Amino acid sequence: MRTAATRVLPSRYSIVVVTTDNLVPPEAETYLSGDYDLRLLQTWDELVAVVGKQLPDAVLLDIDTVGERSEEGIAALRELRAVGPDLVPLP
Repeated sequence: MRTAATRVLPSRYSIVVVTTDNLVPPEAETYLSGDYDLRLLQTWDELVAVVGKQLPDAVLLDIDTVGERSEEGIAALRELRAVGPDLVPLP
């Protein structure tokens, strides 16, 4: 678990965007990639793999990409928060 006292601030923060909306990636690239290390993903499984290797600083998650009901997306946010309590999930 990362804490403010032990965390070394990166030169650039990492942001992961998870969505199947084709309009989002170009906008994210335009507005975020210049200032942040940006990863664009389309599935929950891809996010789990990324988080398992290195926890990003923030996740923008389209909860409709998780399961078939929004409740599944909310449950996924809880799971994500359990893995990285300091992570900032933004639905």
